[in-house]
Amino acid sequence: MTTILTLRAAVADHIRGWLPDLRECNPHPGRVNLDEVTRWGATTPAVRVAVLGIDRGAAQDDGRTLYPIRMCAYIVTADNRGLGRDDAALAIVETLAARLPGAAWGAAAADLPTDVRAENLYAGDVGRTGIALWAVTWTQRVLLGDDILTGEDLGPVPRAVYVGWAPEIGIPHVDDYERVDVVPPEVLP
Repeated sequence: MTTILTLRAAVADHIRGWLPDLRECNPHPGRVNLDEVTRWGATTPAVRVAVLGIDRGAAQDDGRTLYPIRMCAYIVTADNRGLGRDDAALAIVETLAARLPGAAWGAAAADLPTDVRAENLYAGDVGRTGIALWAVTWTQRVLLGDDILTGEDLGPVPRAVYVGWAPEIGIPHVDDYERVDVVPPEVLP
């Protein structure tokens, strides 16, 4: 499973743990439309976790790339005995807004969620279906690619690093090199 799939599944698992009364909390492939949301009305309250996009990444020294991922938790509620759909949706929004900024998803994420926002997606069409719909969004950074600084394919580890100044470099100038980094003997294999 890729890091992004692992992240999306971990988010859904955490939300399910935070809100055990949800009837469903599952990964979702992306944005939603009214027809799809209407079908969810039978299994409310529900949260669907989606990856909305990946923004420009930044190359890291270890060969991986750090990407900001735009995540979303769609919240769908319906009127229930004793609790209206709007109140139920707001209670879920509040829980997510309070917990997301400190949520660690394990190895799938490079750091904590940032830029947490919530948007009420209520409109006339949605309201006529008898449900409330919210989207809680955030940015989550992940490292993608292979870490070239770990594993067995590193090759030989240098015992020391030397620096020479051009143009006095190469074999004729070996005695001019300055040793700048020494690996202590206890670290050597």
